Amino acid sequence: MQTLPDSLRIGVIRGGQSPEYDASLKSGAHILKHLSETHKPVDIFISKEGAWHMQGLERSPAKILEHVDVVFNNTRGIQHILEQHNVLYTGSDKIASALAGNKILAKEKAKSLNIKTPIYVASTKEDSVSAKAKEIFFSMPQPVIIKAVHGHDSYLARNFAEIISALEEINDAAVAEEYIAGREAVCVVLNNFRNEDTYATPPGNFTLEEKREVERLAKLIHSSFGLSHYSQSHFLVTPRRGIYFLEVNPSPHIFEDSVFLDSLSSVGITMPQFLHHVLSLAIEGK
Repeated sequence: MQTLPDSLRIGVIRGGQSPEYDASLKSGAHILKHLSETHKPVDIFISKEGAWHMQGLERSPAKILEHVDVVFNNTRGIQHILEQHNVLYTGSDKIASALAGNKILAKEKAKSLNIKTPIYVASTKEDSVSAKAKEIFFSMPQPVIIKAVHGHDSYLARNFAEIISALEEINDAAVAEEYIAGREAVCVVLNNFRNEDTYATPPGNFTLEEKREVERLAKLIHSSFGLSHYSQSHFLVTPRRGIYFLEVNPSPHIFEDSVFLDSLSSVGITMPQFLHHVLSLAIEGK
């Protein structure tokens, strides 16, 4: 495990103006807990309204960021602020995060890499719900999976009424996917780990051939999307139709019993090892 200087001032940013607000708070708390074992991390909280806080007091980003050397960023959409203040941070930059965080753009990118993804119909917040529901209903067999384009809301819609209900529940940009019977495989990728430029954790309970292909695809997505430090890709493995890309998360949930940490622990990577490795990459500019 890389050794970080005792004097290193580490900020942990959590919260923020995104659908992942609650998960970011929970992940940030878990990260703070483990970093507190070796350092004195600075808890940086961003409210849903976008107000920055340090030690319970609202302050400007400039005033807060002058107190840190590097930031473990667990919030989406703030990379440009960190870059404006020349602060090193973990994770992917704004452009790569925006690509990965938009399920439609991510699907288009995956298709350009000749990676299979379920057929889909996109919907915007401005679309007529009834008209879009009819398009979805008549363009693919039911059931369908309806997901928020940003965030993790997902619904299984078995008929026309449930399609309308799911679109109304999401009330934002959505994507309807064909339902494909298969098993989901999750693969975490880390940069510069165990003597590999891109190291992939093996998914469990699949054939050796399936595991290797999922790992290959996860590495390809991580690199081709321009993601940095770590990511979590989701696939659907089917016995006859092959492997389908579902989505990639540049800011996965990092708390107890999360899929991300389960994937790390399955190959013997502890939380302190992960945190110190990723922070070292940020400091080294890798």
